[in-house]
Amino acid sequence: MATTDSVRKTTIGVIGLGAWGSALASYCARLGHQVTGWHRDALHIEKIHSTRSLRITTTCATPLPDSLKLTTDLGECLSNDLVIVALPASAWSEVLKGLRPSGIVVSATKGLEKSSNTTPLTWAHRTLNIPTERLCVISGPSFAKDLAEQTPITLVSASTNLETATKVATALASNVVRLYPSTDPLGVELGGILKNVIAIAVGISDALGYGPSTRAALITRGLAEMTRVAAALGAE
Repeated sequence: MATTDSVRKTTIGVIGLGAWGSALASYCARLGHQVTGWHRDALHIEKIHSTRSLRITTTCATPLPDSLKLTTDLGECLSNDLVIVALPASAWSEVLKGLRPSGIVVSATKGLEKSSNTTPLTWAHRTLNIPTERLCVISGPSFAKDLAEQTPITLVSASTNLETATKVATALASNVVRLYPSTDPLGVELGGILKNVIAIAVGISDALGYGPSTRAALITRGLAEMTRVAAALGAE
């Protein structure tokens, strides 16, 4: 079971209870934090309560922790120490427009916000006027199913403010999840977006039967191109 050495427990709001949001909410609650999870659909929340489990995939579910509160009232998530947004990038403006959480806003989203064609943290800073030092992104080679099943994974916690990145990393770290603080949030966000292009190319290569050498070439050159694009857009 995931355990943490953190003495001070954190209040955490998780906005969005899809696969990744459900896995994160359950994980944070298992660490002993006070967690509130938001979903817009009351029927979905009723189903979770009736089954006492959070559905991650069609074949994976995790028990509903007693310390995880579920709500359809978005306001209950906004006053927490950490507000983890696990929405699709396309839903940020629809759900969050006009709101301003009081704590650190942590993006658990990969993708571009569709109304502005910017990363979620860039949109939150420009549209919600949230200072960059209260914005953070967590990202890395991880799947919701692996987090739910407590498979060891690693993530990056990135903010322009190292103290913020470290605070988030400390709150979410455990014996099965390790987070590395970074001060390049734009680079982390763009990495999570651009790698999907390379992943598609690798899938096409595999389907054509080109083999591991071509796969390695695509990944290696893809990483070089990702770095150039990210740097051109202002990442470190």
